[in-house]
Amino acid sequence: GETVAHYLPENVHPGDWNVAGLEDWVKSKFGIPFTSPGSGDVAEALEAMLENAYNGKTAAMGEAISRGFERSICLHILDTQWKDHLHAMDTLREGIGLRAFGQKDPLVEYQHEAYLLFSEMIARIKEETVEFLFKVTAVAPREQVSVFANVPVSYSHPDAAAAARPQPDSSAGTAARQAVSPRQAQPEKKPYTRADEKVGRNDLCPCGSGKKYKKCCGQNS
Repeated sequence: GETVAHYLPENVHPGDWNVAGLEDWVKSKFGIPFTSPGSGDVAEALEAMLENAYNGKTAAMGEAISRGFERSICLHILDTQWKDHLHAMDTLREGIGLRAFGQKDPLVEYQHEAYLLFSEMIARIKEETVEFLFKVTAVAPREQVSVFANVPVSYSHPDAAAAARPQPDSSAGTAARQAVSPRQAQPEKKPYTRADEKVGRNDLCPCGSGKKYKKCCGQNS
């Protein structure tokens, strides 16, 4: 009613009313298009339209969900506005003593302004609550899906990777290891054996000279 009176004052000719301003205010505040009737009580028509719109929203959301939204919104707005009101009261308390310089009783001024601040808080709570109730929309719950649902899983630990692969046959594995073993790839070493019989240094030289081996052919060995 007060808002309608602000845009459509009674002491002003209807031709000078700010009808467009009222319609824009309703659209921005409640998200609902409103066309002012050409005649009749505009405030009553606006109230009926908002009531029908809210009843339709409640029916679409369901009674239980709608009441839950109302409680949550009211508590949130009440908590926020009460904190702002306490901050405003602290500011008023800090500067109320200056009223004495204007020949005014600080206590009377404090009581008067505190009442005005409280009344403004109540008005803001009502206005914001109604605005939120009209603009809120219920969304159907969706099944939560993990962000890793579509990500392929890979194993980084060597034991896990080995466990994920099929194990080969034991006999085949043994043969494969033998085939690639560096020791098995080298030829087997055999001890050195002398082709001829060893001749002692004091024995006769096998060349037939009649001398000892160390004096003959064995001199350079």
